[in-house]
Amino acid sequence: MEIKTMFGAIGKTLIFMNLLLVCLSGCSHSGLDDSKIIIVHTNDVHCAIENNLDKKGVAIGYESVAGVRKQMQKRYKNVALADAGDHIQGGSVGTLSKGADIIAIMNAMNFTVSTIGNHEFDYGVARLNELAAMASYPYVSCNYIDALTKKCLFAPYHIESYQTSVGEVRVSFVGITTPESLIKANPVYFQDANGDFLYSFCQDETGELLYSTVQNAIDASREEGADYVILLGHVGQNGVIQRYRSDVITAHISGADAFIDGHSHQEYVQHVKDKTGKPITIAQVGSYNKAVGVMTIDLQAKTVEDEILHSSEEIDQGIHDKIADIESHLDEKLSVKIGHSDYALRARKDDGTWKVRSEESNLANLAADCFTSYFHSDIGIVSGGSIRSDVKAGDITYNDALSVFPFDNDTVMIEATGQQIKDCLEMGAKNYPAFSGGFVQPSSLTYAIDSAIPTSVVTDDSGAFVRVDGQYRVKDIKIGGEDIDLEKTYTVSGCNFTLCNGGDGMSMFSSCETKMIGPKDLQLLITYIKDTLQGEIPTKYGNENGEGRITIL
Repeated sequence: MEIKTMFGAIGKTLIFMNLLLVCLSGCSHSGLDDSKIIIVHTNDVHCAIENNLDKKGVAIGYESVAGVRKQMQKRYKNVALADAGDHIQGGSVGTLSKGADIIAIMNAMNFTVSTIGNHEFDYGVARLNELAAMASYPYVSCNYIDALTKKCLFAPYHIESYQTSVGEVRVSFVGITTPESLIKANPVYFQDANGDFLYSFCQDETGELLYSTVQNAIDASREEGADYVILLGHVGQNGVIQRYRSDVITAHISGADAFIDGHSHQEYVQHVKDKTGKPITIAQVGSYNKAVGVMTIDLQAKTVEDEILHSSEEIDQGIHDKIADIESHLDEKLSVKIGHSDYALRARKDDGTWKVRSEESNLANLAADCFTSYFHSDIGIVSGGSIRSDVKAGDITYNDALSVFPFDNDTVMIEATGQQIKDCLEMGAKNYPAFSGGFVQPSSLTYAIDSAIPTSVVTDDSGAFVRVDGQYRVKDIKIGGEDIDLEKTYTVSGCNFTLCNGGDGMSMFSSCETKMIGPKDLQLLITYIKDTLQGEIPTKYGNENGEGRITIL
């Protein structure tokens, strides 16, 4: 009995020492570090689901994102996976399934939470609601509300609880959707038959309504017991209306610990002070799955930091197989040849940034020409943001065309005055040299931008055009080789997004008469290549910088 008692005492001492060592090292009984909470995060994936690094591409794909998470789960007990919006649109896999295949992949990856990007509305509000119901993870947005009742249409935040070295820790993810959604998505989706808005994103002329809404969600999270608050925002910075930028929002709120950002397709890890002077980490990982973020909440140091990764040591084979299965069902239709080009048709620059959002390109010219060819209009216009992919030299497939025009936009021809056309060009050029989805790519029209003249475009609280309050940046506008007549009425063809629904803030056309409705933009592009050009891209489109339709002074 004496020996057993002595052994028991020694054993208890050893157990106590082992437990003490575990606590001191920040590891749980499983050997995993539970002194930190890891949030792997993505944004603006836009259907770039596949890892194409072996094809000299830049996308690491969802299989690598899932691989990064698996790596983190080998070291840390508590690992989340969050997305900052714009994942269901941007490629054929999204368009042909209206987002369902993307939701299926994200479910398989076991996402923790996502916010709503402006492109989550591209298949309509009703479809977004269907997709959200399919998702195994919650969508959050504190500022997407019913315009009449002022109630949130999705949960404003989602709280996850974690067992850690310091006890239970609750992390709240507060969703924010850019108020630019009213013009960056199709505005008609948010309106009733009379054109009155059914939905709001807490937009106003000062930004104060948005700031107070975000603050209320932060405060509610804290009251519900959140120890950490992470803003999960699709708002961005570059090219965004100033008052809606993530750094500006941060400066007007308090009580948040970090900001996972999206929308502007940038890569950054910043430290911006909130209104109390507390430094807040803001991180965004670019777009199209080129990178993945790893945010670390250090429970001992009480800090939140972020790292951007452009590769993964492993892939998730299950996700790889899931993507391969989905793509195999699409291949037969997508691989049908519609034409051939000896030249690469460019939507992007060599550095991967958007060429069509700040300058002329041969692909933009081809896209704009398909409108004037079909409608026989005086001019055609295409917004740079509606062109979503390069086309490589060689055979052109259905998939190539769908990747260029993935939005399934209706097409129209309207009548507009020369003044309205000039205002449209000015609106498109207001952010130059910054990229802008509303940058106008023309057909049968040429114009110049004087970048030395500061923009004097005035917009309303939703970002829609109101007037020009000074000198115009655009000049030397010619239609069919002749100077534009501001009093004359011209026929203008393009997508209803721009010409009828005020997309990209193009409200100057709101009173214009629709003269003709055409097929979907994708069908126009395919018809132009297959029939009008007889399947062969001519030399006029051979220069990636175009033909001199847009001049920068």
